[in-house]
Amino acid sequence: MNAKRQWECLSCPIDQQFQISDLVHGSIDIFYPINLIIDTPEFQRLRRVTQLGVSNLVYPSGDHSRFSHSLGVYHLARLMVAHLSGIQPALGITPNDQLCVSIAALIHDLGHGPFSHMFESKFLREMGVKDFEHEEMSRKVFKFMLEKNDGWLKKKLDEYLEESDYEFIDELINPPKDMMSNDQWTLRGRTREKSVLYQIVSEPTAGLDVDKIDYLLRDSLLTDVSINLSSNEWRRILGAVGVTVDSKGFNRICHPHKIVLQFLSSEFII
Repeated sequence: MNAKRQWECLSCPIDQQFQISDLVHGSIDIFYPINLIIDTPEFQRLRRVTQLGVSNLVYPSGDHSRFSHSLGVYHLARLMVAHLSGIQPALGITPNDQLCVSIAALIHDLGHGPFSHMFESKFLREMGVKDFEHEEMSRKVFKFMLEKNDGWLKKKLDEYLEESDYEFIDELINPPKDMMSNDQWTLRGRTREKSVLYQIVSEPTAGLDVDKIDYLLRDSLLTDVSINLSSNEWRRILGAVGVTVDSKGFNRICHPHKIVLQFLSSEFII
């Protein structure tokens, strides 16, 4: 078996690095093989899926897409997992852990239908579909992407990823609220020592994750709705992130109390 490559994104060849200019975050760095996922028809489809459904009828400037949001979530996830690796070396976060988290953040909204949540709450219910979850559809779409064209994309990602990594990515998109059953760790992508990684893309309890950071900042900026967070505040938020151990012995992402209150009030407004 060939040894897997480590995702040393900051030292990858210059022809495998790309930059995207983003209104919220400034310059977003894209590194191989992330660009391969972005260039697929399935991901490019998100350009035509509006982030806010039909809210642009009231807020004409709020016609941004799931494409730009997904890039923003990827950007924040990559920076956050790198930050956690730097401040807590004992967590043992590897470069490929960082790649898995980055991929999960990028693809977490692949399963959204037209008009995003309105598609689920209105159209599908009218059709009698009651059990649709866009997170589960995101998993299915990514699996399809890996299998199509004789597995071309998967062969490229296999340069870095083991089969357990794909399971990890799948779990990261929508982790369960309770990761333990009968005192046993239920997830298979990573061990409980790396439980903190499951709280970056989609935090299953408090909900303060990079998905929420991006959509609060992006939606408020593009609709001109004032919230208690400024558009450039994500740098301060990421810089203040820490890790603590909860009563069950899990490593948990922690934020200063002030930031939590800012998010709660901002979410109420949006």
